[in-house]
Parts: sequence; structure tokens; C-alpha cells
Amino acid sequence: MAKALKYLLVTNWAAIVFLPAAVAVVLLACILTGVPAGADNLFSTYFASMPSLLIIVLFVFGCTLSSSTLHVALSFGCRRKDYFLALQGIVVIYAAVAWAIHLILCRLPALLPWTANFQTMARMLNTTFWLYPLLALGMTFLGCLCGLVFTRSRRVAVLLYALSFGVMIGVTTSLAIAWMGEPNGEIPPAQSPFILAAAAITVGIVILAEVLLGRFIRRYCVK
Repeated sequence: MAKALKYLLVTNWAAIVFLPAAVAVVLLACILTGVPAGADNLFSTYFASMPSLLIIVLFVFGCTLSSSTLHVALSFGCRRKDYFLALQGIVVIYAAVAWAIHLILCRLPALLPWTANFQTMARMLNTTFWLYPLLALGMTFLGCLCGLVFTRSRRVAVLLYALSFGVMIGVTTSLAIAWMGEPNGEIPPAQSPFILAAAAITVGIVILAEVLLGRFIRRYCVK
């Protein structure tokens, strides 16, 4: 398992580094173009949508992660169980990096300080503190599943892609609706049906993706 995890880290280190590097470029562009002072431009839009963009990027990384490494790993003698466990580790690393970036973005406008609009935006992004890493895990696992399915059936993979993006849009929309209903941008999870629904869907995604991934990897044949 350790060798399989090392293999995945060596082959995917660039993707892990890409996340903070891309966010750093956006933040630098925001500062240089006057976004902290209230400028409304392309980079302010990027900053506002960064948490959602990170989830999309994780989904794409998951697709390439599984489809490009499973066949090679098995060809070199890696056991399917070891690969599956190593895949859990690399996905957790992806989600942890995205969560750390999310936490920084949520607090950065208030620390600098930036304009009141961006402080409000940061509070909105930080509303569901505990749900974001769960969503990151779910979408990355779904990406891994889509990538593997694509190697066997492109039609089924396209349907799975559409379903995955639909679920992500639905969950993020539910979170936005829940936040808009609270004047202070603070949502007690136990009192919000939108949060509970989003959490239930996300947990279901993680469990379903894990089960299907494990089954697919066990039955994967090297050609």
C-alpha cells in the first residue's frame, strides 16, 4: 500500500501543487488590480467563485488520476486492494489542500482588511465549515469513478459526468439558498433543511462512489 501511495504521489504531485499556485496567482491579480479597494473585475469574480472552482478542478483531477494510473499500477504488479487504499490517501490529500485554501479565502478579506462586500462574501463561503471537505471528497471520488468508467464505456461515462455536475450544482445552490435566508450569514445546521439535505446527498455520494470504485477496481482487467 505504501508503494502504491508513493507511486500516486510521484505521478500526481503537479496536480497537488497546482491548486495553491493557481489561487496565489488569482490573489496576486486581485491585489494588483485593486480588488481589495472595491474594484469589480474578472479577478474579483474568480475570487468569489474560487470554492466552487476548486471542487470542479478536484473532479477533473479525479478523472485523470484513476484513468491514467490504474492500468499502469496493475501492470507493474500492484495489488488491487493496495491501489484502492492508496487512492483513498491521495483523494484525502486533494480534499485537505482544497479545504485549507477554502479556509484561508474565507478569512483573508477580514484580515487584510478588504471591502465590506468581500467580507460578506467570505462569511458566506465559511457558512458550512464542515460540509466543504465532505463535498470535496465526494466530487473527487466521483471524478475517479467517471475516469475509470470512461475507459470502458464512453456513453455511460458521459451520463455519469452530467449527473455529477448536476449533483454539485444542486448542493451548492442549496447552500446558497440557505445562507440567503439568514440575515447574519450564520446557519445552525440542525435548523436548516437545505444544509441537512446537502449533507445527506454528499454523504450518499461519498458512500456510493466508494462502493462502485471498489467494485470496479476489483473487476478491472489489464489488457
